[in-house]
Amino acid sequence: MRLRHHLVFVAFALVCVATSASAQRAESDDERARMHFLAGTSYVEQRRFNEAAEQFYDAYRLSGRAALLLNAANAYELGREVERAAELLGLYLGHLPEDDPNRRTLEIRLEGLQDLVAQEREAQARGGLERVAAERASVGEGPGVGARLRISGFITLGAGAGFGLGALATGLMAESRYRTLAERCDERVCEAELEADAASGRRLALTSTILTSASVAALVTGAILAIVGSKRQKDAHGGEAAWFIDQGPGELGLRAGWRF
Repeated sequence: MRLRHHLVFVAFALVCVATSASAQRAESDDERARMHFLAGTSYVEQRRFNEAAEQFYDAYRLSGRAALLLNAANAYELGREVERAAELLGLYLGHLPEDDPNRRTLEIRLEGLQDLVAQEREAQARGGLERVAAERASVGEGPGVGARLRISGFITLGAGAGFGLGALATGLMAESRYRTLAERCDERVCEAELEADAASGRRLALTSTILTSASVAALVTGAILAIVGSKRQKDAHGGEAAWFIDQGPGELGLRAGWRF
């Protein structure tokens, strides 16, 4: 009801002035403002409030009548454009005398609109953060992580195999040194010049033991990473065809294949 009172008031003012102005100049700003106002009123009747607000604001720009700002603010509020409604209502209050009896009511209304604007911005910011978190979560649980884990597993398996080969090589070298010493030493008594070979053999044996332990650890770790990565990738594919690696027979057994 209050909105309709404002619209009727401005309509009366514009029609009276435009009738006088049209006698002097048919295409005056007042005449154009009146046309925008009538278009805005028509949009209000059709409940096209945002378009009505634009027409009222155009009428204000042409005529300079501050009451049209209130019409535009009312229409924007009905169209749920609360930020624009608060902006235009603030402009209208800038034209309103301090002692106007309606001023305090409009100031309270402006405060309410500003609260709504703050709530909308907070909700938008919160929604943006939630979208970012959801995107990060989807990336974190998506096929990329599974693929990276699987690749890391294969790399670790390769390193374990390399350690195993190193352990085998150093073990064979140590065995060769000990065999030579056994042939040349009598009852564990070796010549002084053979002590260097004996020490070298002991170092090779120790190195072989260390590499064997590292190889076992790397193979176990690589197998776990490959299995976990393949399962995550399978879950991310949602049953689509994909290569897989999984636990096979035995404690360290692996099996690979194509699942579809």
